[in-house]
This record gives sequence, structure tokens and C-alpha cells, in this order.
Amino acid sequence: MTAKTAPKVTLWEFFQQLGKTFMLPVALLSFCGIMLGIGSSLSSHDVITLIPVLGNPVLQAIFTWMSKIGSFAFSFLPVMFCIAIPLGLARENKGVAAFAGFVGYAVMNLAVNFWLTNKGILPTTDAAVLKANNIQSILGIQSIDTGSSVR
Repeated sequence: MTAKTAPKVTLWEFFQQLGKTFMLPVALLSFCGIMLGIGSSLSSHDVITLIPVLGNPVLQAIFTWMSKIGSFAFSFLPVMFCIAIPLGLARENKGVAAFAGFVGYAVMNLAVNFWLTNKGILPTTDAAVLKANNIQSILGIQSIDTGSSVR
């Protein structure tokens, strides 16, 4: 039985594949950006003052929902990339690659949490200390914020 050899990939082909890989989460960003922009603008106090009918509680619930849906992609941008890049670059076992990317991201956050704990920065609930060290809860793990969260 002969061993299966992987086909040679040129540098150009690798970067083309990498570019296609980035398109998966980036495509979601445009949709979420539109939802976030519309929802946030139509629920703002200034717009409601100009157009009072938008103050309707049902409409405000819809606009708030749109804002929440829109902020999803920006809150979980690192997670989306840690799953999408291995998924797009793997030739076989794409599911395993995506899962490994997610596990790697979680382990990285646990390692940062361990480092922050050893340095004496954690555990704390002092908001000033957390903000000064750029610490957020990421997937339930206190770690250095690596995202582009909407705050």
C-alpha cells in the first residue's frame, strides 16, 4: 500500500486559500455591522426625540434586538477567526481542525488567566484593576481582552 502524499502548494496558492479563509468571518461582519448600526441609531435618544413614533416599546424592543444581534460578531470576533482559519486551511478533517482552533483559543485564555493569577493581578473584582489591565471575561475565563467588543 502506498502512502498518500499531500500535493505541493505554492506560496501564492497558500495566500489565496488564506484570503478565502478570512472571508468567512468578514462576510458576517458586514451583516452584523448593518444590524448594529440600524438598531443603535433608531434606538438612540436623539432619534426618538426627532421621530417620537420610534419611542414605541415594541419598536424599541426590535431595535434593541437588532443591536444585540449586530454586536454578536464584534464581541466574538476572535472566536470566529480561531474557528474559521483552521476550518478554511484544513484539507481533511475540517471539523476536527475547527474544534482544535477553538480549544487552542480557550487554552490560550486559560494560560493568560494562570499568568495573571501568578502575577497577583487576579483574582479581583475591582473594576479599576480590571480596566487598567484590560481584563475581560472571555468565554467565562478572566483573561486579557483580545477582542473588538462594542462597549
